[in-house]
Amino acid sequence: MAIIFREKTDGVEGRGILEQMCGGSLISPTTILTAAHCYHDIDVAMLGVHDYTGIIDPFASETGAPDYYERYEISAKQKLIYPLYNSTTQDGDFLLIFLDRPSKFHPIALNINTDAPHGEREKVTVMGWGDQESGTRSYVPQEASLEIRSNYWCKLAYRQMDMPEKVTDAMICAEGGSKRDSCKGDSGGPLIRKGNSEAEDVLVGVVSWGYGCAEVISVLLPGVYAKVASAVPWIQQYVSEVSYINITNMATNNGNTTTTTSVDIQQRKCHWYNLFCW
Repeated sequence: MAIIFREKTDGVEGRGILEQMCGGSLISPTTILTAAHCYHDIDVAMLGVHDYTGIIDPFASETGAPDYYERYEISAKQKLIYPLYNSTTQDGDFLLIFLDRPSKFHPIALNINTDAPHGEREKVTVMGWGDQESGTRSYVPQEASLEIRSNYWCKLAYRQMDMPEKVTDAMICAEGGSKRDSCKGDSGGPLIRKGNSEAEDVLVGVVSWGYGCAEVISVLLPGVYAKVASAVPWIQQYVSEVSYINITNMATNNGNTTTTTSVDIQQRKCHWYNLFCW
């Protein structure tokens, strides 16, 4: 999992201080997939970061900063917004970041089935460094188990709200009640279908928008995620070395997921989201 920063100049020697803004997913050795609405907040991307406390302030001590993480400076020419992105409705909320050198970390596979996930109460997991229940930003990544809500139901729920964003078929709705949710700072980060091992995880969505964060009303107004499968034809035009999986070939057995696809993603030796190899 990638962590994305905006760089702010503090006026002292012109040195920049990093502010965590979004997340992303490494989908090929040289490509990160994130949200289009993060575009103006993408100055630096990092991979291999767990606790970013010691690496965001240029005046902070380097003690404790990991020596294995990768830092990438990102320019405008390295960012590509999905051509069907609508900044008002947030439909097609995808952006590709092209890295200037290959990452040593292993990418996550993408779901290619536009009809999945769709099962009511189907389990998915969201991850990121965003705001916690206390309203403070987390310096280490968190994850939350969510349940899918049908788009039909989700469209009806959001239709009652006076919001410019609209639920479309290129989106996924998921909620975790009043305790579990994505929030500010998680944008662009991964919504995954977990496999039996980290190597079998599949990216199904990108954190996009919603109403509040893990509030009582979140049961009625789920978080909304850009459906990765809807953008696969576009991704294929620009990115090679990507693994694709049809998640309907992932059978569930007593709550555990078993991958039955023939696509080989076993080469990953570590968790795709940054050395989570406990």
